[in-house]
Amino acid sequence: SISVTVNGVTTHPGIYYTSPTQIAGVLPASTPTGTGTLTVTYNSVASNAATIVVVPAALGVNMFYTNSAVATDAGSYALLTYTNSGTPGENIVLWTTGLGADPSDSDVSYTTTPHAVNTPLQIYVGGIPSQILYQGSAGYPGVDQINVTIPASTPSGCWTTIAAVSGGVLSNITTIPVTSSGGACVDTVSGL
Repeated sequence: SISVTVNGVTTHPGIYYTSPTQIAGVLPASTPTGTGTLTVTYNSVASNAATIVVVPAALGVNMFYTNSAVATDAGSYALLTYTNSGTPGENIVLWTTGLGADPSDSDVSYTTTPHAVNTPLQIYVGGIPSQILYQGSAGYPGVDQINVTIPASTPSGCWTTIAAVSGGVLSNITTIPVTSSGGACVDTVSGL
């Protein structure tokens, strides 16, 4: 189990998975912001307390391969890949975490009625501000989705950057392939 104590309030994150070197969990919405401690208990033995800093939002864009954003077409949910590029003007879904909490959504179970999260947010595709159509829970605890439109002036390429600023905090920088016709992307520098 995991215990997090911030400002005298103790919460218990739901655990997604564990391995010998890693634990993935969802910090409950009721956890206050600020500096606190995190303790892991295994076989009734508690770890030493580690320092944790809880902020209102710190968006992370989910990735695969080395730096490809987990992004899908908003209609078909087809994954954007080097052979299935996004197109300027297309509505896509960015799969993320850390957008911020909504106490109306469960921290431990799936919901069929997810809620928007009103964290101040900007999404940049290829350095160009993107229109946000929805930002909030995807229904699964700790999984957020951000529906955006790839700007019409987005440059083509296999590694078009995706960056987000949520609550004043810069996300990780990821990439998506973009071409004017969809399909396989072509790198503008190498021609591959």
